[in-house]
Amino acid sequence: MTLEYIETAELHLAFEERGPAAGTPVLMIHGLPDDARSWTGVAEVIAALGYRTICPYLRGIGATRFRTAEAARCGPLGVHVADMIEAIDVLDLDAVILIGHGYGASIAQGVAVLRPHRVARLISLGSYALGGSTASPQVMRARWYRWLLQTEEGMDIVSRAPEQFCAYLWQVWSPSWRERGPAFDGMRSSLRNPDFPALMCSAYRSSAACGKPAAALIEARITHARIAVPTVVLVGVDDASGRTADDDVCDDRYFARLTDRRALVGVGHFVHRESPDSVVRALLATAEHSASDCSRRSR
Repeated sequence: MTLEYIETAELHLAFEERGPAAGTPVLMIHGLPDDARSWTGVAEVIAALGYRTICPYLRGIGATRFRTAEAARCGPLGVHVADMIEAIDVLDLDAVILIGHGYGASIAQGVAVLRPHRVARLISLGSYALGGSTASPQVMRARWYRWLLQTEEGMDIVSRAPEQFCAYLWQVWSPSWRERGPAFDGMRSSLRNPDFPALMCSAYRSSAACGKPAAALIEARITHARIAVPTVVLVGVDDASGRTADDDVCDDRYFARLTDRRALVGVGHFVHRESPDSVVRALLATAEHSASDCSRRSR
């Protein structure tokens, strides 16, 4: 594994890279609060099979830094989607496989909507998240943190005790995961990025409210958009983050080419950490499916 950097309009964007440079590119987008190291259990396996894995640290996380002191420290969904599109352009990735987890799945879905010609397929570790069905009261209750983070009280909590707050989210979201504590300890240094509190607290705001008109246009384009690329959805049955596993956000209203959808028993929010083999199998199965499609078309 090597830690690399690219320059985007606003960021020195850090990413972990594995595998051969000529391998099929796999862009793996972590969620919040988490970091690029969350993909190690998946990335090491598929890199050994010849894939090129690229695991970026989102803005405000780990080694990624803003290029200037003047740049607005904000990170709504549209801003993150723009960051990942820039990364694809700078790295000149074509036919890229996108894998996104949690908030990163929302980012990956947005990228797939806006750049379908650059995306070979999508593996979403989370259901459709670009708007859609009305959430139940139970799901809305589970999303309490989204509203807290947009308040002064939430900003104060995350600023004063980011590691404690995020550890509590992990505990709530994956209550049955036995390795949660050691995994969090391995990630916690990424929360010491000086921009993390501001970025975490703006994740669920609109780009317009953060003074980002270009990103606001991105959000307008992806909201309720149907995802055209071949997609696999994996969700944990025990996920208590409010990312519903209900079938009504995994049907053809939202995914034009949903090739598989699985709810993993005994798995919580962190699918790729708790069951990395499930993610590897999904990727290899979609590769076989894609190869079969190409074979049929060539006859």
